[in-house]
Amino acid sequence: MKVILVIFLFLLQLLVPRTTALTDSIKNGIEKKFLYHKVRKGESLSSIARLYGTTERDISQFNKTSSLIFPGQKLFVNSQYRETVVSWYGEYFNGKETASGEIFHTSKILVAHKKLPLGSVVEFFNPDNRVKLAIKILDRGPFIAGREFDLSERAAQILGVKEEGVAKIIVRVIYAPSQDL
Repeated sequence: MKVILVIFLFLLQLLVPRTTALTDSIKNGIEKKFLYHKVRKGESLSSIARLYGTTERDISQFNKTSSLIFPGQKLFVNSQYRETVVSWYGEYFNGKETASGEIFHTSKILVAHKKLPLGSVVEFFNPDNRVKLAIKILDRGPFIAGREFDLSERAAQILGVKEEGVAKIIVRVIYAPSQDL
């Protein structure tokens, strides 16, 4: 019985395709995480690629699609680290309702973005002080050209960008809600 089991396992190994890239990435602790993005009206592959720090080509390859996309289409996206400009907002908005319905307080850790779905989680990394922080998007903004994210005062303080007011840091989207997928 043991001999049959050993032979069966050996034959099974021969049938399973060898994926060295996958096994190497698992051994190294590197695992690609894919997010879903539901295409909204007016979006293009290039705008979606910029949003997640990836390329149009990668999105096309992952989804086996051409450059033609349509509203409601669900796409796999591989979010990458990228540099961006952040600012922070505080006292003037204290006690006001955010786009998600939550009340804003300067002491809360939250972030605003114009296009990413509310509830998305973004990882921020400040290379100057090596602080890393994951924050949920609960509001819309910033509404000043050249800035992509608005941090709450507390989040800016933790990341060490409060004194600067506007700073360049590294970001990556680590979770995007399914958007009714």
